[in-house]
Amino acid sequence: MLISGVLSFGEVLAEKAARNTLVWFSALVIMASLLGKLGVTQFLAEVLGEFAFNIGFGEISIMMFLSLIFYIRIIFLHLL
Repeated sequence: MLISGVLSFGEVLAEKAARNTLVWFSALVIMASLLGKLGVTQFLAEVLGEFAFNIGFGEISIMMFLSLIFYIRIIFLHLL
């Protein structure tokens, strides 16, 4: 955007919220990739999958449960 002239360098420097968002998002992406490399996400998936299997939940019931929680949260946030 700087090369095409859409934004000036001063305008880019003035966007502190955008830079803050970029830094925090980058940190989240780095943490997620490191958790993946360390095998934490695979470990959690295996443990939670085994737990769900042991209590008798199948794939469909887990998806329905997660969807229900998601939509209840969305509705609750809209009521605030």
